[in-house]
Amino acid sequence: MIKMRKITHSDVVFSPEDLIIVAGISLQTAYKIIKELNQELEEINKKEKKSYIIFRAKIWRKFFRERYYDEKFLTINDLEKKFKIKEWEAKEIHSTIKKELLERGFRFIKGRIPEKAVLEKIYDYSEERVKNENTSKTLKF
Repeated sequence: MIKMRKITHSDVVFSPEDLIIVAGISLQTAYKIIKELNQELEEINKKEKKSYIIFRAKIWRKFFRERYYDEKFLTINDLEKKFKIKEWEAKEIHSTIKKELLERGFRFIKGRIPEKAVLEKIYDYSEERVKNENTSKTLKF
């Protein structure tokens, strides 16, 4: 028997309150981010003849991840504590990752970087590498 998981509204969209928790930002900044992303969705709807549903004070969780790379964020202080490194090392990691992700077209929340990008950088852990490792583990007869 397959057990179906009920998908709730908060699994699909972010409210400003969700962004406050996820990104550790103010309510005003959360509304600003949602407004900017909704404007971008409106432009996509017009240019590409898409029909994304746009909420007044919410944003699609998937679209947020596409623009900001992840849902979990770290500050420089978080980097220092989590990885037990010095402030200058945390700042160097922060600026390097920010530069790389900006070049790839991602957006940023001031003073924060995606945790996923940090883990990829520190542990050389990327999705492509994981896929390659998983395919190489298959048995060949």
